[in-house]
Order: sequence, then structure tokens, then C-alpha cells
Amino acid sequence: LGMMEDPASTLGVSPEDALAMQTLPDEDNILRQILPDKISYTSILMAWANTNSHSNNGEQSNAGEKAEELLKHMVAMYRGGKNGGIKPDTVTYNAVLKVWGKCGHPNAGERSEALLDKMLQLYEEGGYSD
Repeated sequence: LGMMEDPASTLGVSPEDALAMQTLPDEDNILRQILPDKISYTSILMAWANTNSHSNNGEQSNAGEKAEELLKHMVAMYRGGKNGGIKPDTVTYNAVLKVWGKCGHPNAGERSEALLDKMLQLYEEGGYSD
């Protein structure tokens, strides 16, 4: 009986590539690697901020409310320990402020000021407690 051939070589795969294929992360690791982070969420907020936030018929939209809800979700995920990479930063808050500024909501000014006050409070307290 002759020596058995390496299965990788019969498939046209180099030994180095075969070794790399054996060390691929399992599905759980892959899912952890694609967990949204603050950049993912802030990108969505920036997209809303950089588009016309008014509804198609020129009326106010609820984009400011949606942006603020997304921010609250980020804070809850971070504080709940579910995603440490989701901690909102100044860029995140500024994106929400920009959405409020463009959405045409009658209370946009007050909502923006309340959000700015929250940012100042967080700054004075040293940010979110880790």
C-alpha cells in the first residue's frame, strides 16, 4: 500500500491554506465580530443627518425622535453590558443634534438643548460609569 495523499493536495489547496482553513473562527466568533459598534450606529445617524430629514410632502418628520431613540438604545446597550463597543461619543451626540436641526419638528430647538444639557451633565460626571 502506498502513502495516503494529503486531502488538501487532492483539492488543489496548499498546505498553508489548508492550515488556515482549519483555524477559521466558528460561527459564534464570526457573529461577535460583526456586532454593531458605535461607528455602525453613528453612521446611521450621520446618514439621517446628511439627508433631507423632512417628509416627502414638506411636513415635519419624526427623524429627530428616531435618532434620539437610537441614541437611547445605544446607551442602554452600553450600560447594560451587552455591547461595550457601543458607547456613544461626542460624534454620536452631534449627529443626533444635527438630525434635530434638520427635521422641521416644532420642538427641535428644545429637544436639541435638552440633549446638549445631557452631554454637559455626562461630561461633568465623567461620562458613563463603566
